[in-house]
Amino acid sequence: GGDFASTALMLNGIYTFDTPGAFTPYVGLGVGVLTEVDIDIDAGSAAGEYNDTGTFAVQAMLGTNYAVSERVSLFGELRYLSAGSQTLDGPGGSTVDVDYDSFDALFGLSFRF
Repeated sequence: GGDFASTALMLNGIYTFDTPGAFTPYVGLGVGVLTEVDIDIDAGSAAGEYNDTGTFAVQAMLGTNYAVSERVSLFGELRYLSAGSQTLDGPGGSTVDVDYDSFDALFGLSFRF
């Protein structure tokens, strides 16, 4: 058992397609850094906290907005983030090798002021 945590700081560029109607699809690419990758292993010979900081990452996004009104819209997005293979440092000089890839689905509501 254990847990995995990470934080990322990304700079994204998004291209929105000009379409008639309420749906507005978009695609995006981003670059950034994983400011922290942390794995805590609770038991066994590898027990301990393993972490790394400052790892380069890239991401790709695909989504759409649906205009409910002039100021309110719903959105859905798929997002893939990768930082490749990581070597995390642990207790007593031990290390753990991990592959960092995440695939996320986001859904939400937007308000324009």
